[in-house]
Amino acid sequence: MTGLRGRAGIAGGALIIAALGGFAIPAATTTAPALAATTPAQGTDVSSLQHPNPTSTIDWSAMASSGMTFTGVKASEGNYYTNPYYAGSVAKSYEADAQQAVNAGLYVTPYIFANPYPGNGTAAQQADYGAAVIKASTSPAYSGNHMLPVTLDIEPDPYVNQESNSNACYGLTQSAMQAWISQFITEIKKDLGTSKAPIIYTTADWWNACTGNDTAFSADPLWLASYGVTNPGLPAGWNNYTIWQYGQGTVGGISGIDENEMGPVLQVARAGTAIGTVRLRTLNSLAGQAVTYSATGLPPGLTLSAGQITGTPAAGDIGHQYTVTVTPSAGAVPSSISFTWIIHGALTVTSPGNRTTTAGTPVSLRVAVSDQDGASYPPTITASGLPPGMVINKSGVITGWPTMPGTYTVHVSASDALYASGSTTFTWTIAAAANTGFTGLVRQVGGTAKCLNDPGAATANGTLLNLYTCTGGTPQAWTTVQDGTIRAQGKCLTVFHSTTVELYACASSGSANQQWRAGTDGELVNAQYGTCLYFANASAVNGSKPTMSACQNSTSQT
Repeated sequence: MTGLRGRAGIAGGALIIAALGGFAIPAATTTAPALAATTPAQGTDVSSLQHPNPTSTIDWSAMASSGMTFTGVKASEGNYYTNPYYAGSVAKSYEADAQQAVNAGLYVTPYIFANPYPGNGTAAQQADYGAAVIKASTSPAYSGNHMLPVTLDIEPDPYVNQESNSNACYGLTQSAMQAWISQFITEIKKDLGTSKAPIIYTTADWWNACTGNDTAFSADPLWLASYGVTNPGLPAGWNNYTIWQYGQGTVGGISGIDENEMGPVLQVARAGTAIGTVRLRTLNSLAGQAVTYSATGLPPGLTLSAGQITGTPAAGDIGHQYTVTVTPSAGAVPSSISFTWIIHGALTVTSPGNRTTTAGTPVSLRVAVSDQDGASYPPTITASGLPPGMVINKSGVITGWPTMPGTYTVHVSASDALYASGSTTFTWTIAAAANTGFTGLVRQVGGTAKCLNDPGAATANGTLLNLYTCTGGTPQAWTTVQDGTIRAQGKCLTVFHSTTVELYACASSGSANQQWRAGTDGELVNAQYGTCLYFANASAVNGSKPTMSACQNSTSQT
């Protein structure tokens, strides 16, 4: 490790010991949603964080009694930190969490917190480092019936400021992150065997942003972290999660501990379109044991075989919801899996085509949306990338007065309550307004009544303005243009560095520091800074230069 990431020397690894999700998601306390007709298998995950001092222990029997059937136990981080509580140490009074959990009847997945930031070891080195902890002579046998696959914990970099949107991808490009994950999984399979496919713990936002929506790992079990929702969004490539970390609560006498359950809870499919494979798993099958499955309630057109649901929902089966119950073979945990399956129709958003509008011209445009799910499920329509000054309502009508010239990429999306969705993208060019409009004087109202003046009718960029006795001549002829600019000699009234007022070439792509509006007391308010054109003295003499100041009902403001 190098630089600020050299945390291994901190006593107890105090800053690198969080349980799964400790850095990925804001703290929240929720309850598991009640979509399923049966109670999913419940689980938790722990690290040294659950041991406030070396001799503190976790009551694993209480965990089991509270309904927990599985747990994650942190094994390592990067190539620099071993969780002393994974295997434990009699000499140092560290409890062996993995073994104690197995003894209490829980299934255990050792998890490795990845730190791909350069200087923390390669992907293969971090896999080897974690595998050594998992295979240590003091650890429970990885081949045991209650040992689940190892989990790769890959989430936002905990050592950057998430609030300021710092690089959460460890400084890697999307392709480099894809390669890193692939190399880790290849190496961990070499270290621990290929009979148990590694579990991937992540969040949808992080995965899509940092791997570029990579779908190469969709066959691996997904441990999804998503709090405060009833139907979590999935990372690219996965059609369902195996485990869902849905919140935090009090479990086995420990407060603020992660809560997890096995899935899936909800599935959605489009009528007449083949579904992506939905893989069913139990704790037993994850542990490498043979499990068979049977199902009732599947939508027509779908079948279950070898633990995988595939097929195409019937074309006319729009708007129907099914309760699917899957029964694994005897002794499996969970003993029953129940979830809802919704069949929706096609939702189409029609592009209005690329648009061109002159700045300052009113706009009213409806984006056409067709939804087979019918009037009972009206779509909600949203848009991103609209030119400044324009908005879209939930019915898809875009209105407003565009102010900023330029070319904008507009993305319109629609979705309904049955999870049907569609989108379209088009460009909207806002052309600069012509140098036409009402022309008149800009006076200091209530003070000297003198006029804003362009000395010598100058046209050079950076010409400083002043206040001067009104003459009505060319230096005092200001044109208000429909794009919100105020112009003289074809140049725009401009604010630079928040206070300096001058003439400058009108920006072809628009600029908020060249846009003005009338204040409630007749002031001129700049759009970028929200401040008013101002003279320091209500009785300003000829040649006094304007500046910008907080708006107030004052005779010194124009």
